Amino acid sequence: MDTFGEARGEIAHSSARKTKQPPNPADELERVKQIIQELEKVDQLITNLLKELPS
Repeated sequence: MDTFGEARGEIAHSSARKTKQPPNPADELERVKQIIQELEKVDQLITNLLKELPS
């Protein structure tokens, strides 16, 4: 996720005078899908841990 944030920040905070190639939307969509998949795994792990806690 750090790389994702760095890439987005570089485009958002660059000087308008410098020409930079914006991110490819298809690549960004794939990256977001990967992030979501990994977050779902983390969410499931947390859910499982919470189920193990005594009431």
